Formats: sequence, C-alpha cells, structure tokens
Amino acid sequence: MSSISIIEREHIEEMQLSAEPLDFDESEVDRFNIEVERVIEKFPPIPKGVKVALFGEYIDEVNLKGSSTIPVILEIKYLYIDDKIINDIDRFDIELNALARVGGGYGEIRILD
Repeated sequence: MSSISIIEREHIEEMQLSAEPLDFDESEVDRFNIEVERVIEKFPPIPKGVKVALFGEYIDEVNLKGSSTIPVILEIKYLYIDDKIINDIDRFDIELNALARVGGGYGEIRILD
C-alpha cells in the first residue's frame, strides 16, 4: 500500500527531508518528526494538512537500462481531496497551489480551466 501526497509550499521542508537517502527499515516520519494523519484506513498516513493525495497498490518496477532511476507502477485505488478546497463539485473545480520536485528544484503545478 502506498500514498502519494500532492504538496503545497507549506510542506516543502518535509518534501525536501523525505528525499534524503535512508536505510530500508528507517521511517522519514520518525527520523524527521513529520506530523502525519491517516485519511484512508489500511493506507499509509500523509503529512498533516495535505489537501490532495493518491492511494494505491504496488504493481511493478520498470528497469531503465543504464539509469539509476527506477519508475514504479501503482494502481490508484483512492483519491483524497480535502472538502475545504472544492469550489464547485459539478465542475470538479478545486483551489490548490501544488508543487512538484523537478530534479533538485521545485516547480508549481498550474491547473488551467
């Protein structure tokens, strides 16, 4: 079971810390004292205050010959959206200033209507 959090600027420190290499059995949550909450039972918790998250199950890895990057394929089972950011349920209009890690930096994700 996996969770993928869509973060905003308020979570950039936790995102940066979670990119640190750790031992397989070491938890970022415990190591860096990241406050979390469980929003979907049976799935890992997400950082407290995250407004959008995906929850899924591991399917496979993709071997990219000669690359240190290992893409992972997940089957998404649930989408969590905090009710506070939904403006219009009929149009699925949400207000979110999401960030994405791009290499060593960050970029804003803009949703255009």
